[in-house]
Amino acid sequence: MQTAASLHIVSSNPKSGATVTGPVDELRLRFSKPARLLEVTISGPDGDMPTMVDSAEETYEYSIPLPDLGTGKYEARWRASAAGVEGSGRLIFSVR
Repeated sequence: MQTAASLHIVSSNPKSGATVTGPVDELRLRFSKPARLLEVTISGPDGDMPTMVDSAEETYEYSIPLPDLGTGKYEARWRASAAGVEGSGRLIFSVR
């Protein structure tokens, strides 16, 4: 259950749980409130791929460029803050 103060993802592309036809070259995240993205790590068949995050201000949406993700299962772990509240989570998707 999410509380009014919680920070979470309301939509993403690729969607969590989705299987998409690749390659995937970006991850789009939309937060429940304006947030400052602090960290994103993508894990896949080739191990962890830290991504560059340069978030100077709070916003609802982020587009994170990725190296063309090939076939496999991926997990995107994120950490963000909004008005002093920190949140984190993960998305799992597959590329075929």
